[in-house]
Formats: sequence, C-alpha cells, structure tokens
Amino acid sequence: MVRTLQPDGQYHVTKLGKTFFKDKYTEWLAHVPVIIRGTRRRGRNAGNSYERHDYLPVTALEIGLSRQNDAWSEAQIARNVKEAVLRQLGQPEANEPIYMISGETYFLHPTNEWAYSSSSMQERPDMLCVPRQLAELLKLSLEDVLQDFDAICS
Repeated sequence: MVRTLQPDGQYHVTKLGKTFFKDKYTEWLAHVPVIIRGTRRRGRNAGNSYERHDYLPVTALEIGLSRQNDAWSEAQIARNVKEAVLRQLGQPEANEPIYMISGETYFLHPTNEWAYSSSSMQERPDMLCVPRQLAELLKLSLEDVLQDFDAICS
C-alpha cells in the first residue's frame, strides 16, 4: 500500500509510497474567480459601468503552472496551488486590482470557488506528440491516427 485516505480527506503516504511518488508530479493550472468591472464604450449604454463574474487562468497573470506531487489528495493540491498563486499575487485585498486590460479591471472574487486543471506531460523519444494528442482528442487508437498520417503523406 502506498497511501491511505484519512477521515479528514488527507492522504497518509507510507514509506513505500514516498519512494513510489518521489518523482511523480502533475502541473496544475489555477483558474482564479474574478469580478470584472468596466465602462461600456459604445451603444445606447455607453458610459454605463458594468460588473461581471468570471474565471481568469493564472497564465493570463503571467503566473506559471504549479507543480504538485501526485501523492497528495485533491484537497491538498487545491490548497497548495491557491496559496502559491495568492503569494505570487502579493496577497491582494478585496478591492485591490489583480489585472487590468482594455479598460476592464479584475478583482479577486472573495467567495467564489477556485477551479483547477491538471496538465500532464510524457517525454518519449518517438516524436509522436501530435498523433498522440489527436488520438486522445478523437478517441482513436494511435495506430489509426498514424495510418491516417501515412495516407496523407503518401
């Protein structure tokens, strides 16, 4: 056994698990809940202010993905990623802008849940990155995609 789930939702990683998960990581992209405020520029509502709620991927804030060990639970990963993003943003206050573009100002939403997306990568020497991605997206076998590539190229 490499890990056990505790009643509090955390994983307890065994000694064997620490060895197993030593070099297993996934990169996580945080989607920050934001309040966007701006002023309409055109139309019959020109000059009126507006507010909308959305999510902003941290890559738009020039913050990279957060690398987390696969041994951790989703709750642990979410907490770690959120803490890392907030630290890089300088722990913004409720009415402190975190991003401004095209006349819109983005503020961290104080109550909405954050969203997270995992990003995994495999290094393989066969240089079949594009066919692998297409096979995954189209739910086809890699062999079928490679045959189609061969047919296109011949």
